[in-house]
Amino acid sequence: MTSPGGRENEPERRGRWILAGILALTLLALVAAGPGAGGRTDAPGVYPADTTLRPEDVVRAYVGAINRRDGARFCAVVASWISGRLDLAGNDPDAPLLRPRDCPELVHAFIGYVEDCCPPKFLRAEIVAIRPAKTDGALRRVDVELRLHVDDQGTPKTMPLEDVVWLVRDRGAWRVARLGAVAAAASLAGDTPGGPLARPNVQEERRRFAAEVAAFARRQRAREASFRRTTPKVECTPTVTVRDAPGGVRDWILPAPSSPLPRLGRADLASVSLAGDAHSLCIRFETVGAVRGPSTFGFAMHDRRAQGSFSQSFEVELRADGRARVTSGIDAQRHPIAVPARIGVSKNRLALVLDRRSFSAGKPGAHSTGAPSLRAFAFGASVKVRLGVRRETYDPLGSEPNDTSFAFPGGRPCSSPC
Repeated sequence: MTSPGGRENEPERRGRWILAGILALTLLALVAAGPGAGGRTDAPGVYPADTTLRPEDVVRAYVGAINRRDGARFCAVVASWISGRLDLAGNDPDAPLLRPRDCPELVHAFIGYVEDCCPPKFLRAEIVAIRPAKTDGALRRVDVELRLHVDDQGTPKTMPLEDVVWLVRDRGAWRVARLGAVAAAASLAGDTPGGPLARPNVQEERRRFAAEVAAFARRQRAREASFRRTTPKVECTPTVTVRDAPGGVRDWILPAPSSPLPRLGRADLASVSLAGDAHSLCIRFETVGAVRGPSTFGFAMHDRRAQGSFSQSFEVELRADGRARVTSGIDAQRHPIAVPARIGVSKNRLALVLDRRSFSAGKPGAHSTGAPSLRAFAFGASVKVRLGVRRETYDPLGSEPNDTSFAFPGGRPCSSPC
């Protein structure tokens, strides 16, 4: 939305800059846990609300919840398709979260969130005037005049803000049907069709949300089915073995806990061996201790004969129950792509066998062209071990400070281009 003079509405610009769609999930891994939360049932977007509140009172509760960073209150005064989408995002097991989170925790974490540059940080929104609610079909329109208080790189600023809060009767209570300008100012809303003040299409929102819930359930079933039992042994006669110096384990999640990093043999990579021909590639990871989950083994390769012409990465996710899946790249919704592969686990070794189907089902690097060469390439490898909510270790093949690539065949270390 633009002002009469043509300048872009500041809260809308900030909302679009920080969020795309519902939330930029890549930011979630950086967020510390907020206060516990909200009384949701098993269904996404179901939060109890005060059914006695008039539309104007709901607007006051909505702005007050944003000011107090009160995620539980916020999720109770917005419509189910708003809180429910946050529930789906926070409970997606493939999201970069330290643990599942519901709408209240995500809202608490995101209010006022900014990265290192540019948008002023939201402090609070002061209500100057609330106009009487107007009936518009099944909706109520409440026009609100506010003063927005922000921190612009250390300088406090105040600016006027006009918002329209659209309300709908949802599960017996008036609730906010669409996040508008004040939510965008607080980093809780991104682009909305027609701009942040436009009248929402409630019927369409309900239909779309129901479809998203169904798609989420289908995706979780498919994800669970992608985890398969490993075999006790996979034949892999290596032609190249690269040994890793002991003690290269480091923290993956930062900032790391202040306690010393546990010394675990299963988190310490000892060597990576490769064998390959024109049709398949066998990668054997060996750790100091016995292999067990939850852990992730990573393998990445690029064609060293034509730098940048082909690259692809694979991950083996091994769960505590011994089942595992192999993924390569992410789809349009930023979910890992499961690919066919063979996995064998025996004592301190995990073997991964990739064939042409593994490569074609996955997603190559962004600038890849042509087919992979399985006879000559550069590669890297790693192992990550999850130790709890706040700690995960990482041990790359090679030495610090930079991970090292190795040539296949030959096994010599090399820098880019390899």
